[in-house]
Amino acid sequence: MAHLSGDGQRREGRGQIILLIGFTLAVTFVALALILNSAIYAENLATRSDTAAGGGPIEVRNEAESGVASLLAYVTAHNNTDQSAITDNLTTAIDEYSTLAGRQGAVDGRLSNVAVESVTLGSRLVQPDSGRNLTNRNGTANWTLARGIKARSLVFEVSDNRTTSDSCSPGGECFELTATSGGDVWRMAVYENATDVVVEIEGAGGATTTYSPPEDSPPVRIDLGAGTVNGHDVPALQANVPAPPYELGIVHGDLATGSFEVIVDDETIAASPDPDRYFEPGSSGSPRVTHAAYATAIRLTQRSERIVYNGTVRVAPGEWP
Repeated sequence: MAHLSGDGQRREGRGQIILLIGFTLAVTFVALALILNSAIYAENLATRSDTAAGGGPIEVRNEAESGVASLLAYVTAHNNTDQSAITDNLTTAIDEYSTLAGRQGAVDGRLSNVAVESVTLGSRLVQPDSGRNLTNRNGTANWTLARGIKARSLVFEVSDNRTTSDSCSPGGECFELTATSGGDVWRMAVYENATDVVVEIEGAGGATTTYSPPEDSPPVRIDLGAGTVNGHDVPALQANVPAPPYELGIVHGDLATGSFEVIVDDETIAASPDPDRYFEPGSSGSPRVTHAAYATAIRLTQRSERIVYNGTVRVAPGEWP
């Protein structure tokens, strides 16, 4: 019986080792797939950039900045539960982009290179559940998104959830986004009256702008970084905004439903999320926080028979204001 028991223990041990190896391989394959996806995305961008690779310094700079901005957005939206993964995947993707774009430029006798100089980590505040109201995790209607920050890529999709169709204004009983720095306050109210969807903006100087998009049905999509409402230019979204660092807040979040995404230059929010406000990285709850790359500085070099260009470009797409 002792001999049989030993065989059983050895078989059980081998089984545990096989399971451990299988789990390790699975994790490795997932990590490789995420890096590969970043590289494939970079290759697609570089292929679309083949005309700029043979262009002048300004054209190459603009195309490289646009390409890296797309990579920044892609990496921040994928595999974002770990800070080191954000940095590693962004560096890998930019290296791949540089290699492929450089090959295409070499056809015209121009050598181009894009290299990462630095990565500024941040936090991505996101609520993907558009059917949920815009309160914090605990259901508080008036709450702070982030303090002492600068933000980029601020996009809100909002539907008025009030039981009345009365008009409103900043400071009234309707959904409101605020930005505060010192004594300066910027406000944006979103609501529906009897006929229109309305976005009303009050700048830090007190001037008020009211805009109703031609699309009169909710939700209304507000992109503060681009300065647009449903794709239409609204300059007041980027005017008279308090100087950073500022505090972003939501007022009457219970009077609207919708989704949002905001990327801020404070990585500690994702590293130590406030459980009253956000679910942690890796959670599927709303609202939640994930790790992000807020900005990156790249060194862009181009050489040809007539031109030598060497400069640093800071990339932080959709920075507000």
